[in-house]
Amino acid sequence: MKREPIYNLKIAQILKNNIKTRKSQYLSLIMGIILTVTFIAVMALLIGSIYSSA
Repeated sequence: MKREPIYNLKIAQILKNNIKTRKSQYLSLIMGIILTVTFIAVMALLIGSIYSSA
């Protein structure tokens, strides 16, 4: 009887860790998308300024 609560606690911890890793994965994905979009925007601005000056 004493083992069951500990087992349940472990399951709860594993579930919490899974949720945390999923959140961090989504955050890193969103950050990657934002960085890519900003990089493309900066490159477009640079190319635009080069073409307009030339």
